[in-house]
Amino acid sequence: MAKAHDYQLHGKPYLIGQLATEMMHQHVELFDKAYRTLLGIEQKIDKPMPVEEEVLFFA
Repeated sequence: MAKAHDYQLHGKPYLIGQLATEMMHQHVELFDKAYRTLLGIEQKIDKPMPVEEEVLFFA
């Protein structure tokens, strides 16, 4: 909340949406961890995202 208030005071309200999105992603991760612990489900292992190969064409 402090960051959002600071953004508003300094004329950067467009950053509040990004801040809210980051916060929601963190809450999803916390929820996932909590319910897996509560139900005794093995923690999922995050796999690294595949790196796309860049292809260049020369004509």
